[in-house]
Amino acid sequence: MGPGATFSTVTFLSGVLLLLGWIYATTANPRSGAMLRTSLVTFVVPMLFAPVGLLLKLPLGAFLLVAWEEGLKAFASTRERDRFNKFWLVALFGVCELTVDKPWYGFIGVWAGEDWDRLSLAGLVYATALPVLMHTVTAAIYAFAFERRLWAAVAASWTVHAAFNELVDYFQSPIAVIIETLVLAVLLVAILQRRPKAPVTESV
Repeated sequence: MGPGATFSTVTFLSGVLLLLGWIYATTANPRSGAMLRTSLVTFVVPMLFAPVGLLLKLPLGAFLLVAWEEGLKAFASTRERDRFNKFWLVALFGVCELTVDKPWYGFIGVWAGEDWDRLSLAGLVYATALPVLMHTVTAAIYAFAFERRLWAAVAASWTVHAAFNELVDYFQSPIAVIIETLVLAVLLVAILQRRPKAPVTESV
């Protein structure tokens, strides 16, 4: 198997593992199945048919693409009333992206002809999966940071997302990837610490 096909396979399997983790984490949630179905319509279908190439050719196209993706997540966040369900649903964006979108990168452009050793390939897969953490941070923003002020959540998420994309060129450095991971992890923990407590059902 060539490096491009290997990258695609590993990336896809990473997405599947994260999806299984999501399913496991939401097993007791009665909305789990409904959220998965919503993600297919709200995330997967637009990803498959999004005019990414056209957007990137436009002036400021990269920022327009971010706006497009944040628009999808913002709309999805309105499909759930409970804050925790908003978080779990929007967090699926990154998982869907890693599963149905990113694997194609191994077969297009110059990536298909690259010659990677195992360490480089592992680093590339990690950097490719890192947006899942970024999208999880934005999921927390939509669910917990701004309550019902959707415009503020979109603005904050767009800023985080656009800044992340601007730093992608530095991901060739392992140190840069580690720093980015730590920054995103700190942001996620900070937002989650401010979330409301989940309702506790007392047994009688």
